[in-house]
Amino acid sequence: MSETSVVASDFTALDEILSSIAEIGSSDLIPILQGIQRSYGYLPPEVLKQMSRRTGIKELSILHE
Repeated sequence: MSETSVVASDFTALDEILSSIAEIGSSDLIPILQGIQRSYGYLPPEVLKQMSRRTGIKELSILHE
């Protein structure tokens, strides 16, 4: 398993980012993506999929932004 896979499959940072937002809506997409970028150093596809599942923001919306 590569280091990238290990980091990307660790959703601890995502948990912290999402828990810092009271009610997540589509207007929170950019701040969430910025937090993911800051925490992981890039936007791991596994984390983006997990973010979509947890927030209800469609993956297509995430990838389009």
